[in-house]
Formats: sequence, C-alpha cells, structure tokens
Amino acid sequence: MRITQQALKKLDFIDMSDMTPGKKTPGIILSYRWGVVGGRIFVGNLQRGYELWEFDSRGDLLRKIRKEFKPVPYPEEFRKQTEELAASQPALNLFALQDAPPFNSFFHDDDGRLFVMTYEQGPGKDEFIHDIYSAEGVFIGRIPLGRYGILGRALNPLRTTAKNGKFYRLRFKESGYPELIVYRMVWR
Repeated sequence: MRITQQALKKLDFIDMSDMTPGKKTPGIILSYRWGVVGGRIFVGNLQRGYELWEFDSRGDLLRKIRKEFKPVPYPEEFRKQTEELAASQPALNLFALQDAPPFNSFFHDDDGRLFVMTYEQGPGKDEFIHDIYSAEGVFIGRIPLGRYGILGRALNPLRTTAKNGKFYRLRFKESGYPELIVYRMVWR
C-alpha cells in the first residue's frame, strides 16, 4: 500500500510579510481558526476582521458570515503580559494593541450552530460574550459563556466544545490546575 499526500485546495492563508525581525510587531499572535462540522468547513482569519468563511466539503465558498463590531480595549492582563514579554525579548520589538481583535475563537455544536467568542466582557468576571449563528449562518443571539484557555493566544488549543446539548469548557483554577466544567444548554 502506498499513501501519498496532495494539497487539494487552498482555502485561506495568513500574510506574515509585515512580521519581519526589527519591525514593531503587535504582541498578539494572529488568530487563524478553522473547524469542520457536518461536512462544512469554517475559517476565521483576523486579518479580515469579523468575517468567517464557510465552505462545503469540496472547498467551495458557501457564505461569508460578517458582523459589525464595536472595538473593545485590549485586556489589561494581555497588556501586562505583552510588556513583560517585550522587556524580556527586546529583539522582538513587541507592542500592546489599543483595541482587542473582533473575535478570539469559535466552536460549533452538533446542530451546526456557530459560537464566536468576542473580547467583550460578560457580566461575570470570567465570562465573555459569544455571538451565536444558526446552521444557516443567520445571527440568532449573544450569550455570556465562561472563559476558556488563554485569551488572545492563538497557539493555545481551543479548550471548549458543545455536544449533545451540553457546553464543555476547561478552565484553570488559581492553583494552575485545570478543571472541566459542563453546562446544559437550553434553547428557548
């Protein structure tokens, strides 16, 4: 048996040409997210702003999900982390952004709903607003969901999912140990 690899189609890419040594670089890793659910492929690239592309399984563009957004200030904890990193590695020439990007990440449930995590603070200390879209790409609402992973750090694996009517998220306790939290989702 012989196995070969062949690129079928390029759906998207990140242009990193501005990120050259010596140039001022934003202290956030560009978020490039993708997910596959029900034969559909979703791609979010912060270089396009708040715009997610939906493809079919052949790689044909079905729709673009866009939303106007009001920029929110770059989180203070990120500003501190960026300043510490910039001080420890001056060759990187990092700086903290004034405003946060339009979204952090996204995930799907088994019914094809898309949950887009923004940087807007929810009512609770550990909550962030998520925009929700139907399986057809129609905006259906917003909900504060608990924070998961490390905000803004694109290399951090997405630590949340929704399956069988439940929302699962991994959060880190103050001790640094992770805990899995499970919520039941009720749609009204």
